[in-house]
Amino acid sequence: DSFEPKVEVKEREQEYIVKAEIPGIPEKDLHVTLRDNCLILDGEKRNEEEKEERGMYRSEFSYGSFYRAIPFEQEVDPAKVNATYKHGVLKVHVAK
Repeated sequence: DSFEPKVEVKEREQEYIVKAEIPGIPEKDLHVTLRDNCLILDGEKRNEEEKEERGMYRSEFSYGSFYRAIPFEQEVDPAKVNATYKHGVLKVHVAK
């Protein structure tokens, strides 16, 4: 399975601010790259759930990966990228 996170891009005078809603993905499974004036977001979601009820055992696995490329209209500085990930929301500041 794959999914596409919801993304919001704001342009300011000196930077772009990109917010992506990516719940349930550990930070170690999330990758942020700047390539060819595009911000690349990709990662993998792994969810395993095990339950035992009334003598029955149930295990559910769900996996999903995503890839988003966000192009910028103006040239950006690859040396000035700052990303934070908190409560399932990735926020990336990219200087022009």
